[in-house]
Amino acid sequence: MNKTIIALSIVTLLNFACSNYAGGFSRDEKINSKDRYVSHIWEALDAQKDTFIDAAKRGNEKIIKDWLNGNIFSSLNNKELLLMQNDSGSTALMWAVSNNHGRIVKLLLQESKQYHVEREMLQKKDAEDVTAFAWAVIKRHGEMARLMLEEAKEVNIVPSLLLQENKNDLTPLLLALNSRNAEIIELILKNAIDAKILKPVLLKEGKGKTALILASSSGYEEGVRKLLNAAKEENILPEVLQATTDDGITALMLASSKGYYSIVDLLLQKAWEAHILTQVLQAKKNNGGTALTWSASNGYEPVVALLLDAAKIAAILPALLLVKTDKGETALTWAVGNNHAAVVQLLLNAAEEATVLSELLQVATSYGETALAWAASRGNLEIARLLLNKARAVGVLPKVLVPANNASQPLAWASRNGHIEMVKLIVQEADEAKILSAVMSAQDRNQATALTWAIFENHEDIVKLLLKEMRFLDESTVWTIVVSPNDTGITNLMNAAITGNASLVRMVLEEAYRVQLNQDALKRFINAVDDLRRRTAVQWAIRFEEGSVQKVLRQHSMADVRAVIQEILKYRGVNLYSRDAEERTAIYWARYLELNSILDDFETYLKKEQIGDGTFRAECNIARYNLRRRLSIIPVTGKRTVEERD
Repeated sequence: MNKTIIALSIVTLLNFACSNYAGGFSRDEKINSKDRYVSHIWEALDAQKDTFIDAAKRGNEKIIKDWLNGNIFSSLNNKELLLMQNDSGSTALMWAVSNNHGRIVKLLLQESKQYHVEREMLQKKDAEDVTAFAWAVIKRHGEMARLMLEEAKEVNIVPSLLLQENKNDLTPLLLALNSRNAEIIELILKNAIDAKILKPVLLKEGKGKTALILASSSGYEEGVRKLLNAAKEENILPEVLQATTDDGITALMLASSKGYYSIVDLLLQKAWEAHILTQVLQAKKNNGGTALTWSASNGYEPVVALLLDAAKIAAILPALLLVKTDKGETALTWAVGNNHAAVVQLLLNAAEEATVLSELLQVATSYGETALAWAASRGNLEIARLLLNKARAVGVLPKVLVPANNASQPLAWASRNGHIEMVKLIVQEADEAKILSAVMSAQDRNQATALTWAIFENHEDIVKLLLKEMRFLDESTVWTIVVSPNDTGITNLMNAAITGNASLVRMVLEEAYRVQLNQDALKRFINAVDDLRRRTAVQWAIRFEEGSVQKVLRQHSMADVRAVIQEILKYRGVNLYSRDAEERTAIYWARYLELNSILDDFETYLKKEQIGDGTFRAECNIARYNLRRRLSIIPVTGKRTVEERD
């Protein structure tokens, strides 16, 4: 008897049972009772579906045959059984393939032919858009994959299966490369060639990567070799080798960035064979970096050497060495910045051979850093000596030690980062080159000298060293170095005051006093104000908590502040009545912040200078009034005391 008729008969009987059982109920109650029974029937049918798929999953061939031969009751015909999917979208074929149940797979395929649903069954996708063929690839079942493709070929859907992407945008070839299954990769490539779709298969992207890019980035050499051989066979090597991600990254760049020497060598060989070696070497990521840039940045010396040799063969070595990223970095810049001395040596030798060494040493990034500035900022003496020796050899040492156009100065970087040995090296080289004055006076884009940065960062040992070396310079030059402000009007004395280091303040003032042009010039230096807040060094010392004009918050005690101010008050002509941008004097702030000991120092100084105390008292009174007013409007709970600051 037809299974569908049996199912309908059962439903009819249940309908009758429902109507009799619900005889004593209202019409709505009878309907609800009937619906519940019908629902139970369909739940039973769903359970039958799961049982058929489960039998395929467990590899129970007998149960599968019983289902297909009608020995097990089902409301579904064989066609429906073959195509039905469970809640996760899986079919019986998918589970049989995934678990490598070959006899069941063959049985299902044979049955699908009888009902002419093989095409539909093979193209079914689960909830993750994975086909039975893709499951064979994922699980590394080569025989299952072969069976799927043989059946697909019979119904002319090989292109559909090979180009199908799952929800992660991965095709079967990309999945095979991920699992590193050489047998399946070869199978896919052969079928792609036979179906004349190798090019779209190789160039299809998954997560932005083609097959070659994926294999190269993961270091899968055998996969790379198979892909390149297939591409060569179909004469599509140029397209495959030059394919990029959305960021402009090629297979060569990724292999170079990870130091995969064998893969880089293989890619370069194929590029040479395809007559595109120049294009592949000069290809740039969206930010302007090349394969050489990446390998140099990561310190892969053998790969760098390989790329340089290839550039020589392609006759593009000078141009490749001078390629810049969008921020102006060269391969040398990156190698220096990441402290790869061996790579730096390789690049310098290559540049010397290519007669671009002079130019390369002077290349500055968009921020103004040359290779030597990078080395100085990191304190790498080995690399700095390499650069200085090469600069001396080609006669550009002065230009390297003092880059033009307000570029970042190597000595300033070494001083700023506290690398005293680097400071000594640069000073020695400058002295031997008879350009010490120029090196010491050089300003960066912030109009700051090496001395400025050493003071700002509170590197007392470097400040002492620089001032000692300045004794050999012309006094007018030293005066300029000591008193010149940066681009915001902050002087060395202000920076020293901000640090709260009385020793730095003393050293700056003593040096200024030693080389002063005249007494008035010294007074102007001591009483200079910055451009923004209009504060003198004394005012900066008092309000040090806001004294971080370069994003560094200084924390020190009131004893430090007082010591700083006492150093400044040793000199005549200190203007304590200078008003800042808030129209407040140093006296006002000392009283307002309740720095009583400093206030006493101010009063003593004014008496010593024979300056009347009327204004002094007035400033104190205003500050006292404002302080009381501030405290009176602050809501408090419980007892409140003003913090003692000294």
